[in-house]
Amino acid sequence: MPPITVVLSKPDKQGRPRAQIKIGSKALPAVLLEEFSESVRQALQGAPVGSIVNCEDTNDPQPALLQARQLAASTTSRSGRPTPDKASTPRRPPVDAQARGDRAQADFPVADGAALPRSSFDNNPYNFAEWIGSTPLKAREPEKAKHDRWYPDRYSGVVTIRLTAKSPIFVPEGTILPADDRTPRRFWRCRDGDGEERFGIPGSTMKGVARTLFETLTNSRLTIVSEGHYKPIPFRRRCSKAWVIVGTRANGDLDVRSAEVSFGIWKPGGRWTRRLGARVDTRLPAPLSQPAVDPNNTNWQVIPFRANLLWTPDHRHSQVRHLAVKIGTQSAAIPASVVRKYHDMLRHDAVQNHPQMIEQIVAAGLGTNYYKFIPPNAGVEEPVELRIAELADLPVGQVVFGFTHPTRANEIVSFGKNTHYLWPAEKSPRDLVGGFWPRGGRACLTDSDSAEAAFGFAGSYRDGGHPFRSRVRFGTFWALDNPREGPELRLRALTSPTGVKLKARPLYLPPAGDNRAQSYDEATKLRGRKFYWHQVTSDGSVPTCHLDTGTQAVGQTQLPPPILPLPRNTEFEGEVHFDNLTNAELGALLVALVPDLLFREQDSPAEFGYKIGKAKPRGLGSVHPSLEALRLRRPPASCYGSPESEVIEKADASDFVKSFEGSMLRPLGGRAAAFMQDLANLLRLPGDVKDYCATPGAYNWQPEWNDRDGEPRGGRGARPTAMPLAR
Repeated sequence: MPPITVVLSKPDKQGRPRAQIKIGSKALPAVLLEEFSESVRQALQGAPVGSIVNCEDTNDPQPALLQARQLAASTTSRSGRPTPDKASTPRRPPVDAQARGDRAQADFPVADGAALPRSSFDNNPYNFAEWIGSTPLKAREPEKAKHDRWYPDRYSGVVTIRLTAKSPIFVPEGTILPADDRTPRRFWRCRDGDGEERFGIPGSTMKGVARTLFETLTNSRLTIVSEGHYKPIPFRRRCSKAWVIVGTRANGDLDVRSAEVSFGIWKPGGRWTRRLGARVDTRLPAPLSQPAVDPNNTNWQVIPFRANLLWTPDHRHSQVRHLAVKIGTQSAAIPASVVRKYHDMLRHDAVQNHPQMIEQIVAAGLGTNYYKFIPPNAGVEEPVELRIAELADLPVGQVVFGFTHPTRANEIVSFGKNTHYLWPAEKSPRDLVGGFWPRGGRACLTDSDSAEAAFGFAGSYRDGGHPFRSRVRFGTFWALDNPREGPELRLRALTSPTGVKLKARPLYLPPAGDNRAQSYDEATKLRGRKFYWHQVTSDGSVPTCHLDTGTQAVGQTQLPPPILPLPRNTEFEGEVHFDNLTNAELGALLVALVPDLLFREQDSPAEFGYKIGKAKPRGLGSVHPSLEALRLRRPPASCYGSPESEVIEKADASDFVKSFEGSMLRPLGGRAAAFMQDLANLLRLPGDVKDYCATPGAYNWQPEWNDRDGEPRGGRGARPTAMPLAR
């Protein structure tokens, strides 16, 4: 077992002394010195910062050293040979480390006052174009966007676009197969007007790509969101203060009383092996059959206890199978609103889908699965629905752990059935989207933003809005010259958290002033609109770091089946029709379709494009669009005129792009605006290979004990560095 030492750290903001446990060369976050035994406190009290006490031979039972001893034991393999110290093992540098220099440093905790490293999140496959302001840019004269007539000061016509694939590209066909079906997925194909079956990109796919860019360029609302992702996200709290529910009021409030608790293993004959918590007699009553105590009994009582949501006997928490409880005298209440918040949290995707997320992590070789029954039913799968129902039950006699209000000591503000419980953040991702949240059924044309007026929306008369058909229509983009599918491609699994991607605070929240990640309690907005980096290699192949090496478990939900992409240099061509667009709206549409029209400098070799189809984080789908033709319709005097009276004429796109710059982009800050710098970098070809794969430990942080906000207060090293901005 590696040596365990305690090092005196800098005091916290309240001047309380703190110390940091070290296991070999691995350092744990600093904790208050009062958590250690009297011998350790006496040795370090008044000593200079950096003083060390060797504790490897002590049997100190205090929480901090117990945690250290468990972690130290976990660094020794079952064969008795020490395993490598992760803190001292250098990480493999990112693929493009040399190109990015100091931006390629690894992400790791640092001690107080140490230099702050750049985050390895810089190697993440996506980043964001920043929001501008807090409200969308309104459309100009939206009442003229109707479909009943052509307006002489507006433009109608058709744009012909050619796409050149800069990497393999894959747009799947519509056939739905089970996730564990390993049949190679084929590229989308359809019969054209001549009855010939051809590969292509559906117009709906192209419309989604173009609308996303159009929304960004015009600072419009989001169109479609998965509302489950935007609920208040639960994060860990660490609380050792125990309470026992002693009654329920008519208004739904729960009456509770304080309690001393001790975690341990009860053995036949009343012997007690204490693991953590208050000191108790070694002779205790036999455990009760149910996990609830008698609220009228003030003596020690023993109940069954489960330290985690679901776990197996080989987990370290299996050593704590019972809880000794002694009810105290302090009274408090859990308001009904807090109880509702607790029950709402249990319905969050972060809880409901947690076993699936663990399954993916385990299959990718990034962790261990503890989601089984405890003895005597070890090894039997347990439905998460049963466990969540058990967590939702709050009977009289139930032991909970929770924090009181900062000024009202008799009011519980958060609680759980575990010392490490989940609790929702004060702000939800929905709160941080602000005015850019879709209006849903309330959408109407009179106060629409530019993207809504051009691309339409699905409002509802019942909700006070109305639907509006798009003024932009996309045809199929057909593949040219009969390309061949394949060869078969097997990609690495993705390991993003199921249903709760926005839990990754260093990725989705902008960095604080010191480049540290923010929390949902502090942040005022999300980073912005998400785009994937281009990862085009010199030979057009998929980077090897994104390929399945054959070591991944077949059947895990995020391991994609084999695919048959179309190769690099495949060309597609299609048409986009538009009606009654202003000159600025047409300019924005042209830039969304062909970013070179705005971002490419004269005589510059740089190219700009976007990504289409599946496997974007794995380097597929990069295309470079070019404008083949812009033709305008000169409509007849009446919409009832014959089609022969229309005149089609070619036009120059540059005038419309300049109009967009002048009337739409300039109020947002022009080309120098932060979101435009972000967007330029994200769209620039060819891009660097991004092989970073975030795991929960990378985007989470452990809060300090008994901090009601669930945030680290012990120094900058307690939080990870945030992902750098795209610009």
